[in-house]
Amino acid sequence: MPRQRPEPTRYVAFVGAINVGGHNVKMADLREPFTVLGFTNVKTFIASGNVRFSSRAENTTALEAQIETHLAAHLGFAVDTVIRCAFVNLFCPGDVVAIFTT
Repeated sequence: MPRQRPEPTRYVAFVGAINVGGHNVKMADLREPFTVLGFTNVKTFIASGNVRFSSRAENTTALEAQIETHLAAHLGFAVDTVIRCAFVNLFCPGDVVAIFTT
């Protein structure tokens, strides 16, 4: 079993090919696969394809692969996904994580 953190970590998934090139996805449809995968506190930011979620998983590369596989099956097209810890907002102006809405 992969290593897990004792407390969930907030991550941001930057999902490509969402609402561009004819791939129109409602944010509720984007949130659903994250919930099905067992992630908590799943939120999206407007129609951008950016998803904030919590997980105990430590391996972001494995998370990316898991999410890409699940999203491709759910959405019907392949997507590239980049995962970062949500504290990335410490290095950006403004509160990037706070702007995520349901």
